Amino acid sequence: MEKEKHYNEWTRKEFEALPKPNCFTNQEIGEVDCLIILPQKHRHDSGYRCMSFVTIQNNKPTYIISGCSDVIHLGGIGGFNIRYITSNLTYQERIKEKKTPAVSWSIDCLPTSGLLRLFCDKRMYVGASLSSFEIFFKEE
Repeated sequence: MEKEKHYNEWTRKEFEALPKPNCFTNQEIGEVDCLIILPQKHRHDSGYRCMSFVTIQNNKPTYIISGCSDVIHLGGIGGFNIRYITSNLTYQERIKEKKTPAVSWSIDCLPTSGLLRLFCDKRMYVGASLSSFEIFFKEE
């Protein structure tokens, strides 16, 4: 039985061959361990390059998502995580109360592909695949 290759050893072409979920059916991605950033050749209206993201779930690459985002918002737009969206607090009240727990965001560079890996010390969720890409951490 051949040992499965760890994603650290994958090439960019191997990442690019992953399936893309159907965004028209709102296919839920769920929790992710980390994301691999795949810069694209095409540019966003902003002039910056677009990015796709490979989801890593249970230590295995699963999907390519987005492809139209030129910005990543850690903890969502404003950095207050998803709680302000689902709570009764307005965005301004959330900022005033400063109720977002600390999280340690990190980026490193994969040894074989040279792609960047985005991760933190908590489980993560991805937002909608829009012009701005939001990544949220799971609050305990």
